Amino acid sequence: MEPPPWTVALTQAELADMGERASGEYDYPRYDHRAWFFGSDGTGIPRWTGYSLGFALVSEYLECHPDASASALATVPSAILRPPPAERGL
Repeated sequence: MEPPPWTVALTQAELADMGERASGEYDYPRYDHRAWFFGSDGTGIPRWTGYSLGFALVSEYLECHPDASASALATVPSAILRPPPAERGL
């Protein structure tokens, strides 16, 4: 079964670039939700970026934690799904 298009809307290069950019806004309560999830020419954020980043984060987490389930992750703090700072270039 193919994943929905909004979950894989970015290339690997775009995912890396947007992931790095998003890491600065992970805990920012006033982030631009519309731009991250629906795109914005003014900010340079492609359509469906937030969905694609989320799908990638959960997919990577599940690869590293094969006993975990996607449904169980709905209640975990988002910080658990983020790559370690060293992997984000911090």
